[in-house]
Amino acid sequence: MLLSACLTGGLLNACTVVGPAAVHSGRLAYNEAIIETDNQQLLLLVVRNRYGERSNLLAVSNVTANVSVAANAAVELGAGDKDNYAGNLVPFRAGVIYEENPTISYTPVGGEQYAHQLMSPVSVATLAQFTSNVVDPASVYYALVSSVNGIYNPDFLSDESVPDARFIRLVTILADLTRTEHLHWIQEPQQKAGFSIVINHYAPDHAEEVDELLALLGLSGAKDRSAPIVLPVYLALDSHESGGIGITTHSVFDLLEILSGVVEVPEQDLAAGVATS
Repeated sequence: MLLSACLTGGLLNACTVVGPAAVHSGRLAYNEAIIETDNQQLLLLVVRNRYGERSNLLAVSNVTANVSVAANAAVELGAGDKDNYAGNLVPFRAGVIYEENPTISYTPVGGEQYAHQLMSPVSVATLAQFTSNVVDPASVYYALVSSVNGIYNPDFLSDESVPDARFIRLVTILADLTRTEHLHWIQEPQQKAGFSIVINHYAPDHAEEVDELLALLGLSGAKDRSAPIVLPVYLALDSHESGGIGITTHSVFDLLEILSGVVEVPEQDLAAGVATS
């Protein structure tokens, strides 16, 4: 009876300690491992693309950690002459064994759907979400936007070319108006564009910036500075004639190419043609 009570009490106590501890250690450890290996996969993808090598991705689709706790007990008894076993026996021994058996499932990232996602330009909805939620949207515009009403963001620059100052100034104004909460992206399902940029309450402090922005976009200046300016945004090369903003965006593959372009490789690999130019 005493042995049974000891085992039961020990097992229950182990469960209360091991259960929460398993969540604390296991959840963070698995999450950290997934994030780290995702970053490693992305870096390897970029480097392999620089060398023109084929690459693939594996996504962790499921993690199941099976935790089991088992109790054991043993009693050692001696028979015969005490001199044969005196001091060598443990009258009572008990313990708890904790065991974790994780099952991790991987899914290859590939196929027609993956290729479509890789090659498709970033949507206006995605651009609106990112620029509306980051502290400084300038980096988002530089990374995702390829052109705005015919003003191009150069992906790669040759030795003779220089960045278009108009694009840099355009991004600067857009980011400044966003940070000061004068520029907002709104969704308008009833309109063909779907999304619009609204600039309001900008006069008098930011009136000059807004005038410069409209001039860069090839749009007419505001007649009434107290009224909000609504600019429909289209996924197009140029929409200034319709009074809107035409934006072209990079695809994920474009971003991969740009990232690969800044990977530093040994000169001998470039000379030998091992790494792509």
